[in-house]
Parts: sequence; structure tokens; C-alpha cells
Amino acid sequence: MKKGDKQAAGAFKRAARLALQSVAHWQKPSGELWIVKNRFDSELRYGYDSYSFHSQYNLLTAAKLVNAFLHADDQIRELPCPAETGGFVFALQPAFHKVFANAGGMYLEIETRADASYNPTGLLRVHHPQVNPQLTVSDGITLKPAYKTQKLPTRALAIGPAWRDRNGDWHSLAEHDRKVLRDADVKVLGENTDRVEFEVKYNGEFRGGAMSVRQKFTVTPKQIEVTDVIEGDVEAIRSYLPLFLSDGQNETTIEVTGNQASATDKNGDAQTYKVLGANVKLERLGISEPFRNGALDAAYAETRGKSITYLIQPRSAARSNNRLKSKIIAAKLKKE
Repeated sequence: MKKGDKQAAGAFKRAARLALQSVAHWQKPSGELWIVKNRFDSELRYGYDSYSFHSQYNLLTAAKLVNAFLHADDQIRELPCPAETGGFVFALQPAFHKVFANAGGMYLEIETRADASYNPTGLLRVHHPQVNPQLTVSDGITLKPAYKTQKLPTRALAIGPAWRDRNGDWHSLAEHDRKVLRDADVKVLGENTDRVEFEVKYNGEFRGGAMSVRQKFTVTPKQIEVTDVIEGDVEAIRSYLPLFLSDGQNETTIEVTGNQASATDKNGDAQTYKVLGANVKLERLGISEPFRNGALDAAYAETRGKSITYLIQPRSAARSNNRLKSKIIAAKLKKE
């Protein structure tokens, strides 16, 4: 950033404001912060790594807030930052094996070659600017977590595909890690603030007869459309759709009916999935698997074809209520 760049300075100031709002979400009634994004009793160290302690992470946050306060300039006007405007897709490879995309604030993060000590492979994170990011899912489940949970998970899970081999066994993309995968091919098909399109082709040695595993994404400010494609000697495919169950303090309401599945929190916000196509419906796994942020259940769609398409639609209760109020007011004005 060059000296005197007011556009960049305004964007940075807005980003700092959003970061402060995010920090406030994790402040305990006693004043300090939860240092891991769940609300279990801190003494349980749920989701903690061996190096996770309240002292250093609270002090680190406090130090950064002090520096921000000392260097703040009230004459700089806040301007929209990239996290709000979006219009981009980029991959971080080979160092981090991740893909990031954003359209109008609808944000996603994909792990293309996971370190199984921390994450599974697949679509890990979906964020909407007006919906609780834990509800819309901020991580997945790995079979070999380095962090602490009350019990070990029994499956790997992320938003993404699985396939059934000739012996009837299921294999998921989520369970494939950096030991068997190589860097993915990422093809950007379009980028603007209202819509980004791209495709991720995962590379490596897939178990269970799959020869090619691809995901195509279309991201807009309102939803994400995903198509999972599996090619090879497989009998059937699935798309797994994680549903947030609990953060250790609050539980959601899960509903799976027909071609839709949703997790709704106490405020009425929801993460909703809708599978497209005739004769394809969703089933609930009915599990409670531990991960860093709490516990996940999941729904899945299954077909004997080679692809499944579904929509991811985060929903804000406050935004829905505001739209309803606007319609009521408009109707009253029309009558008058």
C-alpha cells in the first residue's frame, strides 16, 4: 500500500472494525475471551491444541487491540473492504492447499489437500455476513485430530462427495489427506462482485475405484451452488452436507424433509441445503460427531449417476423479518 492511498486505508479501517465486532462475539461475561470457537467450559480444553492457553491468546488479542487504538486515525473514512465486496477466487498452493472465494460477502474456503491432524479435505467453511459463522459451518471433522475432544470422531466429514465401490464400501473425499493427494487444479470461470464461478479438480490416489473427483462452485451473495462429480469404477455417489448441532452451550434444531435439510439456531438463523434434480432426496445421518467447534450431524443425497448438484443457502432471521416488515409497510401504504 502506497502512502496516501485513501481507498486502501478506508478498506483497512473497515476490516479492523469488522474484526473488532468478531472479537466481541467471543467475549465471556467475565470479560476475557473464549480462545477456541466453541462455548464449552474452558476447563475441559475442548478443541484445544497442546499449546492452547488462555494467557497467551488473550494477551495477544489485547496487545493487537492496543496497537490498533494507538495507530487509529479518525480522519480516515471507512470504505467497503474485500470481505464485503468479494469478486475473487484464489488458491494458496503449494504452501497451504486452500482455495478462497467471495461474491458480495458470501465466502467459502476449501481444503484441497488436508493435514489430517487439523482438517478434512473438501469445502470446510461457508460464511454469510449476517449469519452466525459457526452455524453455516467453519470447519469439518477429521479422523485424527491433534486437538482435544471428549471422544474421537468415527468419520471424516466436510461438504463434498463420497462414492461406493464394487464391494459396497463408501469412501469420502474428506478422508483423503495430503499423504495421498497432490495439489488441486483450480479453474476460474468468472469473477465479479455478484457472481464467481470456478472448478476444483482434486488430484491423487483415490481409494474405492474413483479416477476423477471434481467440484464446481457458483457463488452469489445469496447462495452457493455446488456440483460434485465422480468418475471411475464406482456404483453410486453421495454428497455429504454437515449440519451444526451444538457449540457446547447452545443446540440447533435439525430438519430434513424431501430435498431440503436445515440447522436452525435459537435466534432463527439457519443453514439450509437444497438438492436439485428429480428423484433425489436428502437423508439424515443422525450422528453427533465431535470437532473443534462442537458437534456435527449431516444429511446426504445419493444417486447411481455421476454427479449431484445442491444449493447452500444461509438465512438470517433478522433479514427475513426486515423483509416481512417492509412488505407489510408497503401494503399499508398501497391501501392508503
